[in-house]
Amino acid sequence: MSKKQDNQNEAGSLANAKAQTRKSRWLTIFVILIAIGIIVIVARKTRDDNSNLQAIDIAGDSTTTAVTQPDLETSIKQLDGKWQRTDGGYILQISQITADGKMESSYFNPNPIHVGRSEWQNRSGKIVIIVELQDVNYPGSLYTLVYIPQENKLVGTYYQAVEKVTYDVEFKKLQ
Repeated sequence: MSKKQDNQNEAGSLANAKAQTRKSRWLTIFVILIAIGIIVIVARKTRDDNSNLQAIDIAGDSTTTAVTQPDLETSIKQLDGKWQRTDGGYILQISQITADGKMESSYFNPNPIHVGRSEWQNRSGKIVIIVELQDVNYPGSLYTLVYIPQENKLVGTYYQAVEKVTYDVEFKKLQ
């Protein structure tokens, strides 16, 4: 091969290498932009989910009326028992409810899932139940439920911590 052909081949190889480098850079930039977009979407979804959770934490269900003090004692006694989620066989069992906000809870799906903490709170005259699950596939999953005494049901949200998704849920008391 002549020196001129060698130079042409080398120049062609160099041009191809530069073109590949440019393509790689654009591909890298494209992937980074897609990743940023996904992060922004997930962050917004998480923020919205947390906003929904905080809204129910503070205000409860807008359809409930405030519970007066004499009714409060009666209402917390009504929490005692088994509650079934209306969209499946999930069971929340509540017992040993005390006036200071303490209570015992068990959760079944259909097997027992460890409950890390459970309590009830009087928020603006509304009874809010908080049940945090601490088990395999449930670490930090959280129920935040408002008791609606007129309908004898629990309504609120379930934050599935592994999926980072919040669901609207409802429980009816089993008779």
